Amino acid sequence: MAGTENLSVGHHVVQFYGHDEELAERVAGYLLGALESGGVAGTGEIDAFAEVCRVHQEVVDPVAASGPGGRAAARTFAFSRAAPAAARHFTVAMLHAWGAGDLAGDAALAVTELAANAIVHAHSAFTIVLSARDDLLRISVRDASPLRGAGLAPAPLHGLGMVDALARRWGVESLGSAGKLVWVDLRR
Repeated sequence: MAGTENLSVGHHVVQFYGHDEELAERVAGYLLGALESGGVAGTGEIDAFAEVCRVHQEVVDPVAASGPGGRAAARTFAFSRAAPAAARHFTVAMLHAWGAGDLAGDAALAVTELAANAIVHAHSAFTIVLSARDDLLRISVRDASPLRGAGLAPAPLHGLGMVDALARRWGVESLGSAGKLVWVDLRR
């Protein structure tokens, strides 16, 4: 019966986040399986866990997460042709609100490219996280398409090549079957 009680608890936690019963059962099953086996049970459970992490990121106060003196904002965009423009508008508005309008042009170009890549190549909705501290702005774009191969290579004067030219540094991190995170650091 302990398993049933744990499923019920997982169900209530996920309902609190506003998700459906199927996801609640997947998350509770993942958590129960991980506790019983001491590890991850399978890819279906990993996807449920990644979804919980994504929702948690949206719920947790991103400003508090950025630490003292920092600012952060996050927003998830649906898989649509209009999403890159909406992401650009969100980014520019946040930077102006933070008094960092001097970075708006470069940030708009970088966000538009990364968001367009999520739509065109990953065929995925995406989440943008903006975080600023001192003279550094980090733009992170997470999509649901796993990283293939060794990473992403910039082509000169095209796409990621433009991002590479604008950025102080940039990179990509694999999130396993849950997708990838592409990040860009811009300096004032």
